[in-house]
Amino acid sequence: MQCQEIDLTGFLRSELDAAETSSVTEHLERCADCNDRLRLLLEIRENRVALRRLRSVSDWRIRTWPIAAGIVLAGLIGYWLAMTPRDVTQLAVSTPYPMVPPQLRSPRLPDGFIAAARAYAQNDWPSAERQFRQFLAQHPEDYEGVFYLANVLYARNQLVESEKLFTELARRNPQDNRVQWYLANLRLRQGDEAGTKKYLDRAARSAGEFQQEAISLLGKLRR
Repeated sequence: MQCQEIDLTGFLRSELDAAETSSVTEHLERCADCNDRLRLLLEIRENRVALRRLRSVSDWRIRTWPIAAGIVLAGLIGYWLAMTPRDVTQLAVSTPYPMVPPQLRSPRLPDGFIAAARAYAQNDWPSAERQFRQFLAQHPEDYEGVFYLANVLYARNQLVESEKLFTELARRNPQDNRVQWYLANLRLRQGDEAGTKKYLDRAARSAGEFQQEAISLLGKLRR
């Protein structure tokens, strides 16, 4: 068998029959050139296998990198959200308590209260504050006068004095659901979740008009 008749590729792939395989084996035992060709074919085959492995690893990395990056990014976002305080101030009410018609409160109201109530109903907060202060200078213990002045200050963002007045009213009448509700919102506007929940719990336990609002707001804060 001449060298040009040797099918070394078929020999390496085990594609030859028994007689052909025997002839090639005998030829390789005495032919140095064909042995060199065989070694070259073996090296080529090994290099191809190594290249396929590299491509496989590369393809796997290409496919899995976006997934891994997504997982890491989601973890970082979750960590950031957990570490970033919530802006709970947006949950606070911005409007004061609506004015109850003065005649429903008492058939004999001082003129000062009626004038202050009229300014309050028109959202004229500077006039309402001035007139409620004048009224309370003459009637310092008037509960509703203090309550509406506290609401005027709430509307004007004078939160420290507003909270002071509401706190005094809560001491005088702990069952006033309106007072607990606005104390909760004052704490909320200052970002104090713990203080907010304390007053909301009290408002939610009472049967006043803000009971359902207090329960709903508590649910939002506990999410």
